[in-house]
Amino acid sequence: MSFDLHQTLDLLERTPRVLDALLRGTDPAWHAIDEGPETWSAYDVAGHLIHGEETDWVPRMRIILEHGE
Repeated sequence: MSFDLHQTLDLLERTPRVLDALLRGTDPAWHAIDEGPETWSAYDVAGHLIHGEETDWVPRMRIILEHGE
């Protein structure tokens, strides 16, 4: 599959709604649970996405566009 910016943006703009649907109304204690060593909790995943959105997306996109997947 080749990179398509419009398809990528379509997917990425759904992410907040998907996370909201999965996590809203669930017990906050569940958000911290992971599946063991070297796995991520829902809290970790959301934090990673937020951090990437705020700090990493431009450099990562440049690398992807320059070198491909």
